Amino acid sequence: RWREHWSSVIEAFESESGDRPSETLEPWEQALLVKLLSSSEPPRKKRRVPRAPAGETLEACEQRLRRAVTKAWAVEASEQALLSAGEMERAGNWDLARERYAE
Repeated sequence: RWREHWSSVIEAFESESGDRPSETLEPWEQALLVKLLSSSEPPRKKRRVPRAPAGETLEACEQRLRRAVTKAWAVEASEQALLSAGEMERAGNWDLARERYAE
């Protein structure tokens, strides 16, 4: 899932800037990558992205952004599991509710 997401961000970067990001990112490249990553997420899913260090490499940037996004995805999955468990409880389906809480 992340690979596809990151590939679409790189493609959008190339489309907007006319070139691939450099291996050692300039501040504007870091900002554009974060902007494109954030704009690819629905508004309710947007999460704060950790600040980039100066002179960050493209690989380090990808790792930093991957950690932030996958953490957001995990939080979202947990929230959905809790909502689903609550629905199962209200419906009286205790076994399914227990499974959802275990997620």
